[in-house]
Amino acid sequence: MGRKRKFDDISKEEEEEEEEEEEEEEEARNVETTEELVLPMEILVHIGKFGDPEIAGRMSCTCTALRANLEKHLKEEKERREETMPWIALANVKRNLRNQHLLNILPRLLRRHSAIIAGGFVTHAVLNATTWRPSDIDVFLHDNVHNAFCGHLEDRLLAHRRVMALGHSNHPSFELNYQNCFDPPLRIRNYDVDFIDIPSVTIQVISFDDSTPLCDIVSQFDLSCVKCVYTGRVVKIVTDMHDLLMHRCSLSANITRITKRTRRRIDKYQQRGFKITVPADIPEEFKQKREE
Repeated sequence: MGRKRKFDDISKEEEEEEEEEEEEEEEARNVETTEELVLPMEILVHIGKFGDPEIAGRMSCTCTALRANLEKHLKEEKERREETMPWIALANVKRNLRNQHLLNILPRLLRRHSAIIAGGFVTHAVLNATTWRPSDIDVFLHDNVHNAFCGHLEDRLLAHRRVMALGHSNHPSFELNYQNCFDPPLRIRNYDVDFIDIPSVTIQVISFDDSTPLCDIVSQFDLSCVKCVYTGRVVKIVTDMHDLLMHRCSLSANITRITKRTRRRIDKYQQRGFKITVPADIPEEFKQKREE
């Protein structure tokens, strides 16, 4: 019996030594992961939610478990953003219109005349930007309702108790080809509204040929970051939502040359924090001027 216990004790010691060796080998394999992955999962998820998911993905690439969990979370987060962002943007658009005393005017006119607001005003609402404010409100509509829309807009602004002054003018016809659309508009009417308690608000009413769908006009905008639409009921984001949230922007494929207006708009949105990708086949003279 004593000899049997002795053999049993030896076998147990060998098993324990083998287990310790396996644990040491496992720790050695995880040394590199432990050294490179210094952030816990909670922080990585936080980065993925509020920052660039690509950064979080690179940070978790050394750990299979974290990578799988993070990829799953990012996929769910992207789906959630796509579902909720238009609703958040809609609330922001209404808030901004209310702050400019236009909430009881523009949404009704948009619905009545099948018009839309598009461009920087809606982009500002989608991003809930605080470091810049839109320069104007661009209303896009078909030419057959241009006069009716402008007439109703003027009547409501003149009847507004907070309006101190209202100025309006037609855009010069020779400047119509320099708008931010591939197909030039037919008419543009500007309204400069001075309220009692807020700075002047500019409304541009831009009309296009009746046969051109307004959604096609928006898709032809020169910069991808301004392809956002408010219909009077909902907000539609006609661009890559992730790029927009990351302030990444590209020029439209329709652009074959860089005009002075496009150059000014690139500078304007770069100053607003957007990283704008310019196609490689743009004219060399523009590249040289940009580098200067």
